[in-house]
Amino acid sequence: MKSKFTLAALTAFLALGLAACSHYRMDPEKQSVYILDKLKSELNLTPEQVTATSKIKDEIVAFHKANHPNQAGPMAMGGALGNAVKADQLDKTALKAQMMEHRSQMQAKHETHMDFMLTKLEEFHKILTPEQRIKLAKLIEEHHSKGGPGGRMGMGMGMGFGSGHGAGDGGCWR
Repeated sequence: MKSKFTLAALTAFLALGLAACSHYRMDPEKQSVYILDKLKSELNLTPEQVTATSKIKDEIVAFHKANHPNQAGPMAMGGALGNAVKADQLDKTALKAQMMEHRSQMQAKHETHMDFMLTKLEEFHKILTPEQRIKLAKLIEEHHSKGGPGGRMGMGMGMGFGSGHGAGDGGCWR
């Protein structure tokens, strides 16, 4: 059970941080550099590990840019909802069909994202020593207890290292 939590938390730690930062209008590229620096110093990564981790980071940033170009997310339904509300009669059936289609598309995107991030997590896991994995697990647990992914604020909320609020405390992961 603990290994499943660690796997999920590590994925969140490395991956969802980028998504959360973009949610708060942070630059995912700059944020990924900060995360890499934090991992480098906290885990005492070797130069070879830094190179491999940097490659993984670059692939995550590229994937994020390719798959989240406009960060539309939940707002993508805004136009359809706005149009439905303007009409003389609300067509619940048509609106529900549009919402279900949007939900299906988002589910597919989440599946693709999850598969990609788990592959990157596996690559990262392979380059760490057992001691580094233990250190990382402690960092994740600390982050989790401060309201990081899955912490007090819930999944995807409170991505900051400080107050746990991300946008209001000067940025994510600080």
